[in-house]
Amino acid sequence: MKTQNWRAILQLVLTIVLALLGKSRQQRGRSRTTTRSPSTSPRVKSSPRIASRGQDGGIAKLFAEGRSDAIVTSSGLVVKILRDDLHDDDGSGQHQQFLVEVPGDVTIKIAHNLKFGRVPVNEGDTIRFKGEYEWNDRGGCVHWTHHDPKGWHEDGWIEHEGKRYS
Repeated sequence: MKTQNWRAILQLVLTIVLALLGKSRQQRGRSRTTTRSPSTSPRVKSSPRIASRGQDGGIAKLFAEGRSDAIVTSSGLVVKILRDDLHDDDGSGQHQQFLVEVPGDVTIKIAHNLKFGRVPVNEGDTIRFKGEYEWNDRGGCVHWTHHDPKGWHEDGWIEHEGKRYS
């Protein structure tokens, strides 16, 4: 079997194990009260099941409850620009990444697919966004911040300085 196939299989297995460990921690009632920067660990992709409401997008509540797969709309302050994720082993594309502090004093990672263009953000900028929230113990990650040309997923976007990127 080709090396790329083995890599993809190992990454999938790792993703499943990490997801199961996260659910196991949540079921034991273990919760975090501090917020750290989001990790770049792989995530299991699934269709969104939870719709959050409210001006802040409900991210702080989702984080506290350890919930994922939620379509959120929120805003926040860009606190750090991260290196682009240029790996495309799982076929999801390469991503622009940056950290955003959202209401509730939670820092999340935004992972915007570069197939749909780069958002010209800088540290200190304020953005609004819509995407799918995935929980992790460091604050979580919002991805699907773009339209879905195949129509399989609810469209997302990022607004920066009056322009919408999707």
